[in-house]
Amino acid sequence: MATASKKPHRIAHKTRVHLNNKQRSWMVANCVGCRLAYNYAIEQMNRAYQARKYEPDIPHLSPKDIRKMWTVERYKRYPWMENQRLLLSALNNAINVNYAAALNQWKKSHWNVDKIPRYHGRRTSLSVMMDYTAIADKHIDKKTLQLPQKMGTCRLAEPLRFKGTLKQATFSESGGKWYVSFLLAVDELPERTAAATGTSIGVDMGVSKFVTLSNAEHIEMPPQLDEAREHTKKIQRQLSNKQGPVKRKRKASKNWLKLSRKLSAAHRKTANIRRNTMEHVTKSLAEQYETVVIEDLKVKNMTGSAKGDADQPGTNVAAKSGLNREILNNGFYQFRELITHKAAKVIAVDPKYTSQTCSQCGVIDKNSRLSQSEFKCTGCGFEINADVNAAQNILDRALSQ
Repeated sequence: MATASKKPHRIAHKTRVHLNNKQRSWMVANCVGCRLAYNYAIEQMNRAYQARKYEPDIPHLSPKDIRKMWTVERYKRYPWMENQRLLLSALNNAINVNYAAALNQWKKSHWNVDKIPRYHGRRTSLSVMMDYTAIADKHIDKKTLQLPQKMGTCRLAEPLRFKGTLKQATFSESGGKWYVSFLLAVDELPERTAAATGTSIGVDMGVSKFVTLSNAEHIEMPPQLDEAREHTKKIQRQLSNKQGPVKRKRKASKNWLKLSRKLSAAHRKTANIRRNTMEHVTKSLAEQYETVVIEDLKVKNMTGSAKGDADQPGTNVAAKSGLNREILNNGFYQFRELITHKAAKVIAVDPKYTSQTCSQCGVIDKNSRLSQSEFKCTGCGFEINADVNAAQNILDRALSQ
């Protein structure tokens, strides 16, 4: 009896790609074509919606129907596409994938008018997904990738970490640099270092200290992140003094556009430093501990505005704004997403009173926390670092469950 073939795994790998001027222009044309194809799908969807919005059953054009219409009207609307050697499968993917996803999100909102899919403007980030399953020349040799449409080869910043069959390649531009994200089908996933059985750790995320562990270990963001943030603020101040664009009145000056590109690159550098630190920290925790306990933080609620309204204005608005900025800069939600994918077991506990509870006797008193880093229990007199105390309480709550 024949055994069923094992289904291959899908794995992704993103790296920087170096394109020459000709390849870069061709890639930008494909990205613009994908944006126009998506906007065409949204336009046809809106027409169908406006035509029958008063009827009980609202019809929605499927991606297949719109793709047929797009094939007929593509060159009539945009004659320049015919001579650009665009990858037509990439343009169709904008309808099959992007439009289908937008339509599905609208369906999940029960066809709420406020959630209707919107057009993508000219300032939308450049991105194009190319299907390599239908491309004959798709070989990757160490650091070399063959582009479709006889556009030659491009050099990768690093060789692929996994061996498998290339399925898709998504090219994107950020901060003036181009990146490619590969989707490969591999027979076996890479082995991970398994943590010792029964090991657990509590994690407390904060503003002054990035991560504090229940074993009294503190992990901070590298100093390069503060330097990158200060550099970003400097560029933002310079940009505010330049002549920016005003809709239907004036275009942006050349100096404004130049600083705008610098600001985009500065934001990308800041995000890369933060992401790199989180990747290393979460990987280290996943390899050392079988169970990682974190707080079930509601970041959206934590970073709500405190300015209030005209009838009930808020207090300490500037301080709350600064706190919100630090919470978002430290990436609480991003840390949770990464550790959830890497650790064997992740437990999220209720964060209520974790910083006011004594980890020694269990007395809850807000007066026990003397400062940002000092904790002295009013009941038993136990003294400990405030963040370490909170991390131990987080771990104890998971163990008690």
